[in-house]
Amino acid sequence: VFAMIELMKKADKKYLDLMYSLLKNWLTPTYEELLERYTEYPQEYSLEEIDSYTYFLFCYPVLPEVEQIVLLVFEEDRIIADLACIHTTMDVLLTRKDLYDYMSEDSDWSYLQHYILCNYFYPEIPYPCSVSSVDNSRQDVLCFSNIYVSRRFRRQHIFSNMLSMTYERAVRYRTGNTQCISCISLDPDVACYGEDSSDVPYIYSMKDETDRMRNKSILEGKGYTVLKLEETEPQENSDGTKLWFALLQQSILIEQTDSM
Repeated sequence: VFAMIELMKKADKKYLDLMYSLLKNWLTPTYEELLERYTEYPQEYSLEEIDSYTYFLFCYPVLPEVEQIVLLVFEEDRIIADLACIHTTMDVLLTRKDLYDYMSEDSDWSYLQHYILCNYFYPEIPYPCSVSSVDNSRQDVLCFSNIYVSRRFRRQHIFSNMLSMTYERAVRYRTGNTQCISCISLDPDVACYGEDSSDVPYIYSMKDETDRMRNKSILEGKGYTVLKLEETEPQENSDGTKLWFALLQQSILIEQTDSM
């Protein structure tokens, strides 16, 4: 471990340590496993300074061909924004029962993202996971389980920067014509970490509809298509269906460049 620490830049290790102290009860890998992974594969994490804030992004596998991406934004040693998403391909999403099980067990939002993506892009396929392969389904897929910027740090392009960095991470090994599909729940507008976070679990409530409509407007401005599911449990304070989701299908030509 000491040899690996020497190989990792001090600044990078500082934010790895800060991240792990906050997320250790949630992360699957141990600290030693992450340190070993990022020492051997430094391309699996990135540390960027943007407008005096530090963006620390890292990823690790959770299933074959499925990775967890996490991005934390720091002002000095304090988290001011956080993001988490699952990255895979549409082919894996459509055909793999282990991923369906994983997202179903993770949360209502993750399950509904799986459901929406499969049915929106391939409505002719019975749900779930009923085929062994699908033509033209190699698009990258990002399912965001959380993306939040602390209130007093908004209107500084942090949200846009987080989306851009995550998209670039998802297509890092692609060349040529590339497509990436993103799915974001508009609910909840709740911080996981930082000064806006709360120890009280989030309960779905119609009183938050103003926040959802603000999120809807923001994502529509970024080109997202916003969908509303039917209410299955409309009672006030019921932890039922999460109704609003946003989808974006991006296409880009990635040209391979020769290294000098």
